[in-house]
Amino acid sequence: MAVDDPKTVDVVSVDRTTSEVILDVTDHLDWSDEAGHLMFLQNKINAYSSFIESGEFETAYPDAKGRQPVIHVACMNKPPPVAVRFFDRVRDILQPAGIRFSYRHSHFNSPSEAI
Repeated sequence: MAVDDPKTVDVVSVDRTTSEVILDVTDHLDWSDEAGHLMFLQNKINAYSSFIESGEFETAYPDAKGRQPVIHVACMNKPPPVAVRFFDRVRDILQPAGIRFSYRHSHFNSPSEAI
């Protein structure tokens, strides 16, 4: 389970504070190949959003019904500026679909950088 496997949802959890359902993307890759890394992220995020929008998500996770879905990317390595711009764009695209997006550079107690 990782960013380079778009067919698998890495982690699903419920935030006890907000009651949101968090679909985590675990991103272990370094940024030496920025274009390739962004392609992996795009494929994974597209798969997650399709999973949510199709209704398959609520079928697979009945506790998700009626809760705000959040796609969250946990980056092991600090995202470069091009990735931050990509994440900002993803957030803007997903918002009208009712999907919240966030990310963080997680060594592993760091706060989210975009919400």
